Order: sequence, then structure tokens, then C-alpha cells
Amino acid sequence: MRKTVETNFQRLQKVLLSLGYRCVKENHYRREPFHIILHPKNGRVDISMHVDKLTPWSPSFKHHSRQVGKDIEQEYRSIMRSLKK
Repeated sequence: MRKTVETNFQRLQKVLLSLGYRCVKENHYRREPFHIILHPKNGRVDISMHVDKLTPWSPSFKHHSRQVGKDIEQEYRSIMRSLKK
């Protein structure tokens, strides 16, 4: 899922941390299956959100993810509700 949010980057970052996300590297946040990547741009933030798919080991070492689903939509709505408070 990709969305653009009109908000301050630091505010969104604080909301993610308060919801239990942890920063795994610059602008990358994880909470169990969810992985969020933030791209700040002039008063707005582009959000890329996906769920890592658990697959057996493969020799290709590719990152497999799912970017759509009810769980992703629900998590996005939860983040937006917390951002509006």
C-alpha cells in the first residue's frame, strides 16, 4: 500500500513509536508482520506499507511481501486515527 499523508514527519514518527513500531533503520519501522517505510517531502509524508510473507528458505534470497489486504487497511486506519488525536 502506498499513501501520501499531509502531516509533519516527526509527528508521524512519534505516532508509530507510540503504537509499538520500532525503527530498524532510517525511515523504516516494523511491528511484527508490518513494515512501514516513510519518505518525507515538503510538509507531507509518503508511506509505503507491506506485510512480509513468511516463505521457506529459497536460494534466491528475495524479499517477498504482500501490499494489499484487510489487515493492512485496518492498520493504516489505526495509524491515521492516532495521528488525528
